[in-house]
Amino acid sequence: MKRILQHLFLFVSMLLLVCDTIFAQADIYTGPLNIDVGSYGRIRLYTTTAADTIKHVERVSILVGVAADQVFDYQNDVDIEEPVVLLSQSSVADFEIYGAFNNVYSALPPDILQKLYVYGWNNEKYTIVKNVLINRESSTIDAIVGVDFIAEVDNDYGFDTVSYNASNQIMDTYRGGSHVGFKFLSHQINSLTSITWYDGYYDDASYWDWLTHGAIDDFFVADADGPVSFPAIQSVTLNSGDSITVYFAVAVGANEAEMIENINKAVDKYGSITSIKADNSLVPANYNLLQNYPNAFNPSAKITFELPAKDFVTLKIFNTLGQEISTLVNSELEAGRYTVDFNAADLPSGAYFYKISAGNFTSSKKMLLTK
Repeated sequence: MKRILQHLFLFVSMLLLVCDTIFAQADIYTGPLNIDVGSYGRIRLYTTTAADTIKHVERVSILVGVAADQVFDYQNDVDIEEPVVLLSQSSVADFEIYGAFNNVYSALPPDILQKLYVYGWNNEKYTIVKNVLINRESSTIDAIVGVDFIAEVDNDYGFDTVSYNASNQIMDTYRGGSHVGFKFLSHQINSLTSITWYDGYYDDASYWDWLTHGAIDDFFVADADGPVSFPAIQSVTLNSGDSITVYFAVAVGANEAEMIENINKAVDKYGSITSIKADNSLVPANYNLLQNYPNAFNPSAKITFELPAKDFVTLKIFNTLGQEISTLVNSELEAGRYTVDFNAADLPSGAYFYKISAGNFTSSKKMLLTK
């Protein structure tokens, strides 16, 4: 069915090529990877060689759901607030695309401002995507942030497998050749489910059901039309004007091992661009979480912690309601002393808490943002 529709829509596709001369669109070429960001923020990935360009991801786009009939999404709501542009230089990557999107097209709730940053690095086969999502409603919302993910592995659809690699927290889509991986970097995945693509699947009620699936499906095999997957994080409370920043990575590999290697490169790069600085010269005697400096702060603060042994570490920021705002660290680290920069430029003044978990050790402290 999907292939038939693709042929029927050939004329429309030709028109869209003309529209691209009117509306902004931007591409990153890393060498082995082409990252294409469309006018309204959809992301596509291709691998490139001297002989060919092969699509592996048809679309990655953000979802923000607050109720069964209120989901902010690319298909139904998005309009352009700031056009997509390839920046002349980036402070964190070799390449950076920026654009901002609102809900003006539908004018339906939730009223979300999405600031999209897409990063690429020379000779790499992964991208890191940063979404700053701002609540423009006049009231508080409980938002579930997720992703609408359509793979097109090796330039084709059909009978793909979507599996979850729990040890690496990676969603993996494949059909026997290349593998396409997806991983949240700033937050823990809370839900994952997949469906076989069908025309018009993207209504708010269905999106809400998938976002609130509440479990991580380990294995799914699509039929001839291929899969659509919906990874999501835990619900967060956003007051009017509050924001949440969500990072994720997408990587391509010729096989599973290469894909995982590229995702792990993205994890390391995320650590560097979010300013996780390590001092492994001395091994602390105990686990420790220090008070942020400065405190009060505006808009950034440094958070330092110590590990006496190699361990898996999470460091998270919470608001006073106990809702997660951001995950600063979510990886295995060697013994040592670490300092993380936390930037709260998109958050309102007030009290926040940060909490570390490493093995059996947990600790939290209060921090005060004043603007």
